[in-house]
Amino acid sequence: MYHLTTKDRKYLKARAHQLKPILIIGKDGLTPSFASELLLIIEKKELIKCKLSKVAWEQKEIIEAAICKISGDIIIIHRIGHTLILFKGKSSDKTKYPLENSNP
Repeated sequence: MYHLTTKDRKYLKARAHQLKPILIIGKDGLTPSFASELLLIIEKKELIKCKLSKVAWEQKEIIEAAICKISGDIIIIHRIGHTLILFKGKSSDKTKYPLENSNP
């Protein structure tokens, strides 16, 4: 698991600003199909935005904990309104987002 510095978090947050939410967590919450899609997408993209519906928003803390349990390497960078910024880093030579503290 990455240990991100404040500088790393700011960098990733700035890079995520231009991204559109890829996944939407609906009224059913975290389903097995959502979990498998999340893993596929985050492995490929590393940094994504995920949107929470109003129903899911009421259980945001539970959902955030469950997302981190899906893969211990997923880090919630920031929560803005109903949107989560998620990051799962790769090794430093293969990453799209080189970090200051890139030791997994």
